[in-house]
Amino acid sequence: VSNKSDDALHVAVYPGAADIRRGSFVGAAGNTGNELTTWIKPGQLVLDVPAHSRARDTVTIAIPKDAAPGERYGVVWAQVSGRDLGSGITLVSRTGIRLYLSVGGNNPPRARFTMD
Repeated sequence: VSNKSDDALHVAVYPGAADIRRGSFVGAAGNTGNELTTWIKPGQLVLDVPAHSRARDTVTIAIPKDAAPGERYGVVWAQVSGRDLGSGITLVSRTGIRLYLSVGGNNPPRARFTMD
C-alpha cells in the first residue's frame, strides 16, 4: 500500500466477495463475503502507513482439502475511511486486488440448491 499523501493513513485490509456479471469482474459492496473469503487470511488486518511511505501485507489462501471443484472470485481490499465531521456522512475509499481461483480435483461439485 502506497501513501502519497502528507498524512499518515490507517488502512483496513480484508477479503471481499466478487462475481462475474455480463463478462465483467464485479466486487461486492461493503464487507460481503463468500466461500472464498472464508479461506483468505491477511497477515495484518490494519496497516498504519506513514506519510509518503509504503507498507506491505501478505495474504494466505488456505483451500480446504474437500473443496468442490470450480471457479471462485474475490477481492483483497485496502480501505481508508474519513472522519465524520458531524454531517453523518463518512467517506470511504478502497482499492483491491482481484482474485480468480480455480479449484480442481476429484471432489464432488458444489451443491446447487438452498434450503429456506
